[in-house]
Amino acid sequence: MNQRFPSNYYRIIGSAILLAAGGCAKPMLSLSDVVVVNGGQTAIDALTEHSSPLGDVDQLTGVDVEFFAGDQTLGRARTDRAGWARWSCHLPDGAAAVRARALVDGQTVEAEGGVFAWDPNRTIIVCDIDETVSVTNYSTLLAKGEDDRGSQPLPGAAKVMTELSKRFNVIYITGRPRFLLDKSRRWLRTHGFPAAPVVTAPTLKEAIRVQKFKGGQIADLRCLSSNLLIGIGNARTDSEAYAAHGLLTLIIDEEDTNRFRSHAIVVRDWDMISGFFEANRAVLEDPARLSSIIESEGMLFRPVRRYIP
Repeated sequence: MNQRFPSNYYRIIGSAILLAAGGCAKPMLSLSDVVVVNGGQTAIDALTEHSSPLGDVDQLTGVDVEFFAGDQTLGRARTDRAGWARWSCHLPDGAAAVRARALVDGQTVEAEGGVFAWDPNRTIIVCDIDETVSVTNYSTLLAKGEDDRGSQPLPGAAKVMTELSKRFNVIYITGRPRFLLDKSRRWLRTHGFPAAPVVTAPTLKEAIRVQKFKGGQIADLRCLSSNLLIGIGNARTDSEAYAAHGLLTLIIDEEDTNRFRSHAIVVRDWDMISGFFEANRAVLEDPARLSSIIESEGMLFRPVRRYIP
């Protein structure tokens, strides 16, 4: 039986951080992945904090952050009260990654983020991580060390996501706190998932209020592109956050233990996800048609699930 997503997951994270931190405050810098549409100007966001993200007190204010693409210096910005520094610019042609560097508490800290060029004509899929693509082992996810060796991908998830990434723009939005960003990126890469932006909650407070956090991120992305129209997840918080912002909602409920509102298309596994996309390929790949169907409560093919007592 798959390990289920515990209802007190974020309280577990909070306790684990408190125990592991032991009062130690190590300076850290993290850099968001960057999305470029039509070669336009893009914003690069860096967050400076201490190693135990226990709230706003750990965010570092007034730190100068330098931004780079390859050997080219892009600019410099100072962190605000929440610890964020933003630099907006046109990236050099062919840039595959961006970097940031800062001096914090006398230590130089660096971070890197990916650059993803989105086709403006493609539908965008947002996908959750825990219990959606990952059978998450929370002990190894939270343990010290660079890699999460205990979590395993759901059967078929990497293959289906890779196929979808050839026809859709993809982004992962997870309620995991920010300190797990690089660990999450490495896990996805190790298990063969397609390269795509990864968005995490900046602080534990936002991670706990995961539905509000995900809804806010989706709203921001909809400002970048109205083609964000499909959401894949496993939890009620995913279902509500997606639908509240006009997304076609696909929910993986393998053991049929949850109940979701009628807006959600509930499937058992990634094979059903694949079948759904193939059956509705012409519509799902056309943002205008899909948007019209969502607005008018139109018809799509959907899989039939067998009854399991």
